[in-house]
Amino acid sequence: MFIDIDCSQMKKYNQNAFGDYFVSKRYPDEARLIAVLSDGLGSGIKANILSCMTATMLLRFIENQQIPIRQAAEIIMNSLPVCKVRRISYSTFSGIDVNDDGYAKIVEEGNPQFLWIRDNEIMEPSYETIQSKTFKNRKRHSPESVKLAKTIADESTVLLKNENQLLPLDAKSLKSIAIIGPNADQVQFGDYTWSRNNKDGVTPLQGIKNRVNKNTAIHYAKGCSLTSLDTSGIAEAVEAAKNSEVAVIFGGSASAALARDYKSSTCGEGFDLNDLNLTGAQSQLIREVYQTGTPVILVLVTGKPFVIEWEKNNLPAILVQWYAGEQAGNSIADILFGEVVPSGRLTFSFPRSTGHLPVYYNYLPSDRGFYKNPGSYDSPGRDYVFSAPSALYSFGYGLSYTSFVYKNLSTDKDKYELNDTIHATVEVKNTGKYTGKEVVQLYVRDKASTYVTPVKQLRDFKKIELAPGETRTVQLQVPISDLYLVDEKNQRFVEAGEFILEVGQASNNIILSKTIVAGEPSTIGNDEIVKPKNKKSSRQMEVKGEVRDVQATLVPDMQIIEKSTGKTIAVTDAKGQFKFTTGNHEYLIFKKSGYQTVEIEVNNMNVINITVNYGEN
Repeated sequence: MFIDIDCSQMKKYNQNAFGDYFVSKRYPDEARLIAVLSDGLGSGIKANILSCMTATMLLRFIENQQIPIRQAAEIIMNSLPVCKVRRISYSTFSGIDVNDDGYAKIVEEGNPQFLWIRDNEIMEPSYETIQSKTFKNRKRHSPESVKLAKTIADESTVLLKNENQLLPLDAKSLKSIAIIGPNADQVQFGDYTWSRNNKDGVTPLQGIKNRVNKNTAIHYAKGCSLTSLDTSGIAEAVEAAKNSEVAVIFGGSASAALARDYKSSTCGEGFDLNDLNLTGAQSQLIREVYQTGTPVILVLVTGKPFVIEWEKNNLPAILVQWYAGEQAGNSIADILFGEVVPSGRLTFSFPRSTGHLPVYYNYLPSDRGFYKNPGSYDSPGRDYVFSAPSALYSFGYGLSYTSFVYKNLSTDKDKYELNDTIHATVEVKNTGKYTGKEVVQLYVRDKASTYVTPVKQLRDFKKIELAPGETRTVQLQVPISDLYLVDEKNQRFVEAGEFILEVGQASNNIILSKTIVAGEPSTIGNDEIVKPKNKKSSRQMEVKGEVRDVQATLVPDMQIIEKSTGKTIAVTDAKGQFKFTTGNHEYLIFKKSGYQTVEIEVNNMNVINITVNYGEN
């Protein structure tokens, strides 16, 4: 593997030219890389010209092996003036010539002398051509690299929907299958790859051909492209679906590659879209194939989310295969036919529409979803009149061909000091009929904090493999120091208080939870401390205020409970107002059915106005 390097140089103070110059050139036909770093000894126009000249000369001399790198270096240095003070040429440089056999030839010309000291002894430096045995013995598409590529593809594919267990397909009994779509017979290697040529990988079509029974009829039709609105090929795809027991549509996107083949790029750096709908005529292709009545499996080959609410509501099965490289075809075939059980999870949320952006799981507390009344065109509602504010598919989401049960969440203790680490365990059981992998996810929520924190944050996760009926205790951990806040002085601190641990299968599918307490005063660094609760004097004081919802509507009949006694000391009146006497540092709990419970410290405040949200904690 060779890495092409480019760089830009920082300007020195009040200077627009530089004495350093870096240049590299890759020769794909020779699997060769030449790079030169030159120093013009100083800064300014003269130094810049010298460094640029020597670097360019060396590159030109040695390309195509016209002149060996050592000879080229000597020619250049003999032609340059010498600095009498430093006794080196006015431009010095280091050159490297890397060949495909693993050998690298390196020369340094004109650099100042140096001492090599080891164990307090001056050593004589020596130079020799070196070769990495690992690199020399490495071959393209070696069994080890192919296996790794296949594993990466297998582990990352996400199953989004599998209605009535349509998947996996039975390769032995399947008599016919339609393979459709612009990505069906194309390997999508992904961002910044050097190839778009199918000869360098396995397409989904080829992978399925490798997997199905030899008597299975395969009906292939591209249907449409990723970029064109041309629908002339859809009729052929519809006919292929009509003649098949099941249809698999491979859509999605194509990334810009370093191969500089941009003709079908709909994703990647410099290829931005104005919405997240499927490009070209893909949506029409999917809907017309669906209208045939043949069960449709949609495979999105992509590197980004799409708006697929119609597809979710209508298609029986949906998968996302992130640009999976050379083994993409074999991997998706194994997943479709049950040789591999999907275990990938979403690393970002899928929105319901472009207008729902931004949509992410770890948002700050707000009035998002305040009304708990998602709407549709048949039944308009609120927050969105005809939709819901939640993600279509949330962060961490992903299905399996088997099922898992969680139970017995526990921690090594209930109260932690600053330098502690939370060690949590949970039992997970495979209750299905397939051996499968489950991604156990641990989220943390700060129950109350001085500074606003996200509603939850992923802190740890672990993927495990379980056979049918097997149970395993999974260990997860979170250092208390990771729960820090940042104050106005940009200092980190862990605030003593309660934290809720949430364990589940996705950010929107929390199964078990437990509350722990952190921390005692202790330091974890120069700018990282615990801020403990100060000892407080006790006295009685009168407190008054009002309770409103996030839309500023007054809330009557809300209970106000003293935390220390557990007694209800007041109820808001018809105007949402209250007045009572309590301790100056008492904790008050505001509670009413249909609203989220709020806890607040009096902290010597005579007036306390509370804002509450709909929903239960």
